[in-house]
Amino acid sequence: MSMPRVLGILAILALVLGAWFFAVGGASQAAGASLSEAQTGAVESIRLLKSDESSVAFEVYVAALEWDHQTVGDVTYDVVTASGFGSGPAAGYPQVPSRRVLLGIPLGAEYQLRVSVQESETVEGYHKLLPVPEPVFGLDAEFSLDSGEAPTRTTVAWEHVEDATIYATDSFYPETIARVVDTGFIRDQRYIAVQVNPVRYNPVSGEVILFRHFTVEVVLTCEAGFELGASSYDASFEPILSASLLNYESAASWRGRRTSTTLPASLATEAWDVGL
Repeated sequence: MSMPRVLGILAILALVLGAWFFAVGGASQAAGASLSEAQTGAVESIRLLKSDESSVAFEVYVAALEWDHQTVGDVTYDVVTASGFGSGPAAGYPQVPSRRVLLGIPLGAEYQLRVSVQESETVEGYHKLLPVPEPVFGLDAEFSLDSGEAPTRTTVAWEHVEDATIYATDSFYPETIARVVDTGFIRDQRYIAVQVNPVRYNPVSGEVILFRHFTVEVVLTCEAGFELGASSYDASFEPILSASLLNYESAASWRGRRTSTTLPASLATEAWDVGL
């Protein structure tokens, strides 16, 4: 493959990954720093604790919540944010701090998620949180019928519209403070994406709970016949993997080509070990 073509493919992949991470608030850039093992000291909100063939564990710490207000129509909403976190991706749902963490895992491993809460607190007062906005599309302002080209859509505005069902439900959202939301491969590296939600909100009672400090552990098991993978290095993709994976250095020894026998039949279960 020619060098220009390789560079073109890498550029496209980098743009796609960058857009995905920005949308979900889970990229390391959202914290202003890379999440590799060598650099996590600069990231206060997410810190890797261990990464080996038995488990991968990291801790989440929220130093403080930041509050603001935004008026939509005749309703004044509370806006809550936390440094190092984005917001949930579902339009119409309450906008709470959220972030995706990518972890490299062995090729043939099954995984179980365990969460242990070290510190949590109920935020004083009644709150009405702003819903996640949805885009309003329109035609590109520069589009012309005389151009002979097909019209293209562009985002012209953002609307905050409550999901009527969610805002009328007397329960906490999100349902869990950590869960596996995606799994796949980046080149030869198998990964899982763990979404962490340090804030839960009940839209009926107006109650907000901050999980200030908690630990997420991904327990790994690999049955006989499934391989862990092998050490691999691809100079063209290492910058992407280094910037994406929290446990980049250890995960580099678990790489390999995906085959029909690579993945176990059963993938993920979740368990809670919550100490409040």
